[in-house]
Amino acid sequence: MRSGDRHGAPGGDRAHITAPGGVLILPAANAYEWQLLCEHVTAEARRHARVSVRLGGVACVVRAATGGSASCCCRDCARPLRRVAFRIAWRDLCGECARRQLIRETDGTGAVCGTPHPATGIVGHR
Repeated sequence: MRSGDRHGAPGGDRAHITAPGGVLILPAANAYEWQLLCEHVTAEARRHARVSVRLGGVACVVRAATGGSASCCCRDCARPLRRVAFRIAWRDLCGECARRQLIRETDGTGAVCGTPHPATGIVGHR
């Protein structure tokens, strides 16, 4: 892939998903692609227990939810985290709230909105 190719470049409208099997790059430019991305990440987290996602400068860790964890409910909507928990900015979120948060932080196109954390350089980490 050429170095300037937008499909291979970090950020843009592509999500970089890292799981034990390697890295997968999926498009995230419209509502349909965002939905597919969340479904894929949910399935991978249930299979591998933990998956990392990076979209632009926003990082997210998706892990299989455990009933005994201290964070058993979504921090935004209070729904139980039954299948997976999306950790963004040190908050555990359900899939719907995480999708909204990622869209908000990347303006829905993968272009990062917001200021990166001075120590990590990642938007959304506090």
